[in-house]
Amino acid sequence: MPLIYVSGYEDKDYKFMRKLVKDINPDVGDDMYCTTQELRKIITTLRYFEAYDYEKLVQKIRSYC
Repeated sequence: MPLIYVSGYEDKDYKFMRKLVKDINPDVGDDMYCTTQELRKIITTLRYFEAYDYEKLVQKIRSYC
């Protein structure tokens, strides 16, 4: 079951996710599957943040929502 739906390569949400993935790992492949797998790695990595770093990230994102 998908958590996020995009309508295609031109979808603004997909373009942002692709940019985020490429900014973190420039070597990732250029298709949606590779983008999805790399985004999953990023989300998984958040679980291992130190409490201070995690809280700072949450606060920063919260300030924009």
